[in-house]
Amino acid sequence: MNDEVLRDRSSGVYRDGELVRLIGIARDITALREREQELRAFRTAVEHAAHAISWLTPDGEIEYVNPAFETQTGYDAAEAVGERIDVLRAGVHDEGEYGQMWETLAQGEIWEQKAVRRRKGGERYIANRTLSPVIEDGELQRVVAVAADVTDRRRREQQLSVLQRVLRHDLRNSLNEILLAAESIERTDDAVADRAGAIRQTVEETLSLVRDVKRMQELFEQEEAEVKRMVDVAGVVAEQVATLRTERPAVTVETSLPEPVWVVGNGLLGRAVRNVLQNAVEHNDSATPALEVAVSERPATDEVAVRIVDNGPGIPARTVSVLEAGAEEPLSHLDGFGLWLVQWVVSLSGGTVEFETGVMSADGTTASEADRGTAVTLLLPAGEPPGNGE
Repeated sequence: MNDEVLRDRSSGVYRDGELVRLIGIARDITALREREQELRAFRTAVEHAAHAISWLTPDGEIEYVNPAFETQTGYDAAEAVGERIDVLRAGVHDEGEYGQMWETLAQGEIWEQKAVRRRKGGERYIANRTLSPVIEDGELQRVVAVAADVTDRRRREQQLSVLQRVLRHDLRNSLNEILLAAESIERTDDAVADRAGAIRQTVEETLSLVRDVKRMQELFEQEEAEVKRMVDVAGVVAEQVATLRTERPAVTVETSLPEPVWVVGNGLLGRAVRNVLQNAVEHNDSATPALEVAVSERPATDEVAVRIVDNGPGIPARTVSVLEAGAEEPLSHLDGFGLWLVQWVVSLSGGTVEFETGVMSADGTTASEADRGTAVTLLLPAGEPPGNGE
């Protein structure tokens, strides 16, 4: 049974100073009370919203601002209400664009814009703005404006763009010049040639890193559906293990690779596997470096695990904590790009990366030496062979 909310109003009828009749009127205000509750909930949501929200008249006068508006613009509610929204204009956008905005709103359409705005203190900032018209009887009655401050994100995008340009062009061109010089020197005196060979190897590794960074940026810029594709991960791992055996014949590598095993991956999955293998070898201080590499299916979670185990000193706890946090801080950054690339490539595929220490084999056997051995597991979504469900 639904509870009803009634509002009573009663009055008495008196005759010769005595109450002779009582008249009462009861009105069902259940719908009104529910509407009031909805409005209070809406008001609470607006007051606690992370983005700046303001209500404007058709003339652009500010009627209401939420606390986030005050924080974002520097104007408190008392200062902002009654002012025109023009108070935030930074003089970057022309009058024609401003007029087009109001024409669009008057037609009942939403206006979205990335705009340069000006805070009360004069500082410029970049906001993603969405303005929604409230139309009644065909006329614009009010505009609800929502603005998200994206200044920091925009600045990071610009910084990344510059860094990518430096990596792709300036640094790459300089390294190519060094590489040519090193190759020329290698054809001279043996002692000098050995040094030149080391220089050439370092340059080639750096150029490979530049290519990885460029490819990683390309993946970041693509839509999720464009990045992902079906990959035979067992074949990818086998190829990378074969390369490692050729480059590092002193390293023992045992494998368990059923074939084929399809996963949701991307174009850099092979590079991610290679980075884990290289990291396991380069930091291994054992007299007889050994790796165990296994690919296994996990039907219960619809995943495939690529598990690479080494008998080295164990991955530092600081490295694991930084990778799991997903962001570097000034005092806790990682040296190099390799493990970040692994994390990002797997993440773009919809998977995760797990780290363990104190293990020596792919079946989870505990190491004979305390805290020795590292296991890195790439967990990837199980996929379908091409043509089966694609």
